[in-house]
Amino acid sequence: MTQGIEKLSPQLEILDMVALAETELLFSYGTLQLESVQLSTFGRRLAGCAHKLPRFSLSLVEIDDADVVRTSGQTHHPIIKFTGRDDDLVEGMIFQVTAAKFAVADS
Repeated sequence: MTQGIEKLSPQLEILDMVALAETELLFSYGTLQLESVQLSTFGRRLAGCAHKLPRFSLSLVEIDDADVVRTSGQTHHPIIKFTGRDDDLVEGMIFQVTAAKFAVADS
């Protein structure tokens, strides 16, 4: 996972390579960029940097879960789809999250 990390974003500064080895890089294009969602999901605000995902496009999906809507404040959340088209691009953020926290949040 750490190979080629320097190519991800020039703004991404890795201060501790040991910590990097114990973390996952998570690309967020949607509600995880909101502080309220970060706090609800991980119990803290995440550090990250802007990044772009080429050859993907963005659309919206309606959310029916009242708890999810309450946390994000949004009734529609973005989703992405690989298109392979050079002119498609999704902007977002890359966050460093420990593997343990990621597993808990993903369950």
